[in-house]
Amino acid sequence: MTLAYTITRYEELDEKLPTIEKYLQKIAYGNHVKILYALLEAVNNAFEHGTYTVKDVSITLSIKKIDKELYVEVLHNGYGFDYEQKLRLIGNPDNFFETYQTCIRGRGIAIMQKLADKIIYTDEGKKLTLTFKLE
Repeated sequence: MTLAYTITRYEELDEKLPTIEKYLQKIAYGNHVKILYALLEAVNNAFEHGTYTVKDVSITLSIKKIDKELYVEVLHNGYGFDYEQKLRLIGNPDNFFETYQTCIRGRGIAIMQKLADKIIYTDEGKKLTLTFKLE
């Protein structure tokens, strides 16, 4: 089963969260909290950085299980970014957190790197795929 939503406002995500959380609890066993946290970081980044100046915001969120992996995809219609440069800047997330431990902002991608088994940006940074291995 795949869950897929298109959202235009944070409130729409809030409405979907109980269904998303129930789905993750069912298929991700004890890992649902970290998956949900990474998903929220991804959607927050899309709203805050990708679509902040877009008039008609559209963020597509899909969650699908294939064999023993879960894929969370977040695609937005806003602006991309130089994700390769950002990933180089972060480097090892543990070292990044050590250096920037008192920063309140700017740690979302590093958090997602720690929570997911793999993160892949495509479409000029407009699409993010988070991969989680399931037991």
